[in-house]
Amino acid sequence: MAYYDDNYSVGEDDEIHYTSGTSDVDVNSSDYNDDDDDYDDSDEDDMKSESAVIATGSDTSNKSDDEQDDSDGHTTDASDIELWSGTSWKPDSFDYNGTLRLSNHISSTFPKHPTSIDIFRLFLTPEIATYIVDQSNLYRTQNNLTQQSPMTEDDFYSLLGFLYYSSTVPLPSKSDYWTSYCRQPIVADSITRNRIDYLLSILHLNDNTTELDKGEKIEPLINLFNERCRIVAEPEAYISIDEQMIGYKGKTAPKSFRQYMPNKPTKRGFKVWAKCGVSGFVYEMKLYRGSKEIILNKNPTTSLNRTLRSTTTTNNNDEIEQRQTNVKEYGLSGVVVLDFLKHIPIGSRIFVDNYFSSFRLIQKMTDLGYGFTCTLRSNRISQCPVPSDKLMKKKPRGYYESYLSDDERCIIVAWKDNKRVLLGSNCVGEEPLFMIKRWNKNEGNHVQVKAPQIVTYYNKYMGGVDTLDMMISLHPIPFRSKKWYTRIIWRIFDLIIINSWILLNQIRGTRKEINGPGNWRKFRLFHFKTEVAKFLLQKPQLLQIQFATLSSSTVKKQSLPILSSNDDYNDENNPPKKLKREYKSAVEKTLRFDGNNHFPKFIEAKNA
Repeated sequence: MAYYDDNYSVGEDDEIHYTSGTSDVDVNSSDYNDDDDDYDDSDEDDMKSESAVIATGSDTSNKSDDEQDDSDGHTTDASDIELWSGTSWKPDSFDYNGTLRLSNHISSTFPKHPTSIDIFRLFLTPEIATYIVDQSNLYRTQNNLTQQSPMTEDDFYSLLGFLYYSSTVPLPSKSDYWTSYCRQPIVADSITRNRIDYLLSILHLNDNTTELDKGEKIEPLINLFNERCRIVAEPEAYISIDEQMIGYKGKTAPKSFRQYMPNKPTKRGFKVWAKCGVSGFVYEMKLYRGSKEIILNKNPTTSLNRTLRSTTTTNNNDEIEQRQTNVKEYGLSGVVVLDFLKHIPIGSRIFVDNYFSSFRLIQKMTDLGYGFTCTLRSNRISQCPVPSDKLMKKKPRGYYESYLSDDERCIIVAWKDNKRVLLGSNCVGEEPLFMIKRWNKNEGNHVQVKAPQIVTYYNKYMGGVDTLDMMISLHPIPFRSKKWYTRIIWRIFDLIIINSWILLNQIRGTRKEINGPGNWRKFRLFHFKTEVAKFLLQKPQLLQIQFATLSSSTVKKQSLPILSSNDDYNDENNPPKKLKREYKSAVEKTLRFDGNNHFPKFIEAKNA
């Protein structure tokens, strides 16, 4: 499997020519002013000054497409029209067709019918838990927080179980889980309130005495999470790259970390770059720490050695100069996309919005062997003669024009929806046309609008990060903290659960034939997170047991019959048998078959 090598070189700028094609779509629909364009982002740091020298592909514009200085008609002179007459489009072929699944070296030793805990332990390994415990106890000693005993692995798992349980069974206050009027026995009987408060106060991820910058308080956990995602799962063929926000309104975090995004649902907080598949599975995430950090591009270290003096190493001067050249060529946000290519197989199809994209980036991705589809801003299309907003407003809804580069490998499409939409690609064009449903505000009903293939293709595969945002919002860890990096820790803990749940459903979905038609039940995220939380609170010590020990007693008990070709419902001449109602025990199978002999316990309690 081939991957992109980030030691690439940048050539000189060449003049870009286009081949154009237009199509008048007869759609009787009035225009209206709903804002369907992609949002624009502004940061609180010095990104504008850092990228002021960028030509095309700049991230610094605070204007939307409607606010750009487009002239009436096309953006080029009539004498240049001859440059855009040519032959048909000839896109490259991108043949990587991977799907979300366990990596080969993991699946060879993994249980055939894994439980929730089996999947969860793939992402939060005992080694990672031990590292967090060691760093927390080191922080406890350095700050003389010795009121209680040091944190143990069992304490950490109980704390994590409490955090997960509080996200699925939320109460107004942390202490309410131990109060008499809304006591939660599974929490109160497992760990005391004072112990939870103490564990939260010493939770830490890195040695403060070796930190080079504030970002290293959280970077070790991010790097370890990214490493586990790469090891556990094979990448999908369709990858989307987008930004996320982690809500935070405090003032203790470094200023370059705090962002204000007025067009986001979460307006204040930390910005995170995320690389996701269509399923919502996150393969990699990066914390935005300012434009200077993008240029330096510190290399992550995933070592669990506590004596390591730094969690990151800075590139040498030649590599920094190379990155500065790339920033001038593709913009700060374009360099973010190039950085994410390191672990994406060549031949994959990548989707981004207009915050990251430019026509030069499309050409670069074509040369590197990646399919690339994106929306574009009008100041990043290298003087492609697209019609202006004023002209497009006069066109019917569904009208589009397409333009080909002189090498016939890249295409730009201007399409009229509510407003002008610019899209670019090197793997999909405007044909065939599709009918899509749109809401007509004037008529008060839905109408059918013609759209080029690139529109439906982009809408189908771009939403991976948005799907992830939706799943995060369902059951987030609710507690706040005075430590600014705690919010990011909670986000990573939530991502571990979401990735585990998606992967478990994928494994069970590919084997749903073992239960027969009509007997497939999708495992909800709520049930998965609650099950993991209860397990962590009840039996945290089992997480230290290796797969072979746990699976030997579990897989035999839960093995399901494999249906043969002679079964009744596979026979076309016989009607299918009515399947029995699916039975599920209230106790997790890993607990039932742990070999601890669950005999009744005699307790001395009144009216027991």
